[in-house]
Amino acid sequence: MLQENELERLIGYALLADKKFRKWFVSDPQAAAASIDIKLTDEEADYIRETVTLRRLNAMAKSVKNWMPPPSVGNWQKTPLIPN
Repeated sequence: MLQENELERLIGYALLADKKFRKWFVSDPQAAAASIDIKLTDEEADYIRETVTLRRLNAMAKSVKNWMPPPSVGNWQKTPLIPN
């Protein structure tokens, strides 16, 4: 049975992964989850196949991508080395 931290990791991975993974996730949730060392029961996989659509997952992933600041903003920017 899927634990809460595994569910969070699986959802986070699906949202941050590429479209190919998301397509795999909605068509074969058990195999996609196993690829990141998460085991789903048959019931959990059936639930995902019945309730999660690729269109919605891709839309959510696009939204999440928009939350992240570009690497050049704030603390995301790499600090150049200062020569001695």
